[in-house]
Amino acid sequence: HVFLCTDGKDFCGCEANGNAALSGALRGELAKRRLMAQVKINIMQCRQPGIAGPVFVVHPAGVWYNGLKAENVAEFVEEHILKGHPVTRFVMSGSPKPVTAVAAHIVEAADCCGDKLTPEQRVEQAAG
Repeated sequence: HVFLCTDGKDFCGCEANGNAALSGALRGELAKRRLMAQVKINIMQCRQPGIAGPVFVVHPAGVWYNGLKAENVAEFVEEHILKGHPVTRFVMSGSPKPVTAVAAHIVEAADCCGDKLTPEQRVEQAAG
């Protein structure tokens, strides 16, 4: 299961750094290898301010990636999806912040989620 950041609100650098090209390449590679039924792709807001992107996370392992480009997708699918070995040069370092998964039909609304807090952020704000 791959969650790919599609945030276009300048919160992170995912849109500016090729999330659309990455999404297209990933879907194309999975289709070429007949893996679309085995690998689900969802969108999210990565909530990683100041990161270069594009960001995505692979579950169930919870491996976060940053900076993987369309030209690296075949390697990613071969190594991580098929063999279960993360492509370490693109694995995000540190502890990622909590994310907000956004359903595709909601993303169509222009300003649906740009200023919303995650549940974790609401708890943190209430406590502090």
